[in-house]
Amino acid sequence: MSYGVEDGSELEAIGPNMTTKNFGNFGMKFVDISNTEGLKRREWSKTAPEWRRCRHGLCLEGICTNSTCKARGQLVIIPMGYKEFDVVRDANSSTTVCPICKIFVEPENCGFNNCWWRFDGVKQEGPGISPKQYSSNWKQADDAFHYFDKEMSGMATWRKLEFKVVKNKPVQ
Repeated sequence: MSYGVEDGSELEAIGPNMTTKNFGNFGMKFVDISNTEGLKRREWSKTAPEWRRCRHGLCLEGICTNSTCKARGQLVIIPMGYKEFDVVRDANSSTTVCPICKIFVEPENCGFNNCWWRFDGVKQEGPGISPKQYSSNWKQADDAFHYFDKEMSGMATWRKLEFKVVKNKPVQ
């Protein structure tokens, strides 16, 4: 019995204790970091709201959807620091939360500062197309906010997207 589910259909898995994630094609929508045309550098602001404050290392960005939070509907920064983090596997209600209300935020972009970073990922190019492996060399982010402009880089469906972010230049 097919229940009307045809080949190539996209399904969403939701369990009773699970935070809803974008599992279209078993992946997650996130900025296309394999397209570095959109990598930008922004100087620090002295007037940024408290939900846009960074720590050194990796910062994730997403929209707070909590209707009672003062950052509701705003693009918030989720400071992650120096670490290895797979946004597809590791984003959950204890790791990617609004800095104000501490409720889960679906990450959609990333930024870096005062660190060295690289990524390894598997990107789904489109329906019926085999996923493709992507990775980067180590890149340095100085004392400014380095982020991906979503309009220039676009969005992609990632099946895996692991960041490695360290303080000091890695030995090659």
